[in-house]
Amino acid sequence: MELISKKELLKEFEVKASFYNMKIGHKIFECRNQARIKRIGNDAVLKAITGKS
Repeated sequence: MELISKKELLKEFEVKASFYNMKIGHKIFECRNQARIKRIGNDAVLKAITGKS
């Protein structure tokens, strides 16, 4: 499998994500709520990952 750089991927795909902070004890963790990856010029969502249904 060939590794493709982030720079090259961003020429072809658009990525949007949302984040939130969760405090556990005295530590704060940044968590991803959702990520969407779309091919530039195409309205179809290729992959959506959510932690909620």
